[in-house]
Amino acid sequence: GVVLAGRSQGVAVNRIYGSALVRNSCEYGIERGWRHFFYGGRPGVPEMMKRNLETRYPGLITAGVYSPPFRKLDGDEDQEVVEMINRTQPDIVWVGLGLLKQERWIAEHLGRVRAPWMVGVGAAFDYHAGTVKRAPLWVQRAGFEWLHRVWHEPRMLVRNYRSFVFLGQSLFT
Repeated sequence: GVVLAGRSQGVAVNRIYGSALVRNSCEYGIERGWRHFFYGGRPGVPEMMKRNLETRYPGLITAGVYSPPFRKLDGDEDQEVVEMINRTQPDIVWVGLGLLKQERWIAEHLGRVRAPWMVGVGAAFDYHAGTVKRAPLWVQRAGFEWLHRVWHEPRMLVRNYRSFVFLGQSLFT
């Protein structure tokens, strides 16, 4: 959407897919000793992602993985997660909680999670774990991967629509 809006305004905008950012950062970070922490995804997904990435990029350092429950953590649970992440001393915390939820999580944990980078990458967890199939390349290049995902995961549309409605109400009320 951002790319299409920019192009409609005459601005040259290129999209960087979260899955490509993860892939390129993992490869680039091997020689630099970057430590990656994967936070998010359904149970088992971050572990599958870790195995697949470590197989593809020998030497990749995975500091840790964690799949949080699908509910808001209470204060004590949240503090335990923050301490667990900080003990691993990650350079990058990849957050795959889905649209808006991951951005809120990152904003709430700035200054608490001690990592130079926290990046929301949504579906990248599923793509790298192999649990969700990517759209064909021509669909990706046309900017309609979201439509492919909605077609194959219609519940995502409802979930994201609710998030946008909630965000709109919280911003304008």
